[in-house]
Amino acid sequence: MADEFVRAYVGNRVNFVLVNEAGQWSGVLQEVGDQWVKVLVGKGRTTLIPIVNIRSMSLEGDIQDAAPPTSG
Repeated sequence: MADEFVRAYVGNRVNFVLVNEAGQWSGVLQEVGDQWVKVLVGKGRTTLIPIVNIRSMSLEGDIQDAAPPTSG
């Protein structure tokens, strides 16, 4: 269910902190896989980040076209 929640925010800017790294990163969430997320960081550079390497992730600013799934 958590991956469905994250998929609802594809296309939005996110901030994330990686395990064993200081500082916060930001980028545009592009795609979510079973074990990774694809994020556009910088100017046209995408990176795949293993989900297990993400300590925390949050939305940045306004949410675009996002509707989190409802439970029930």
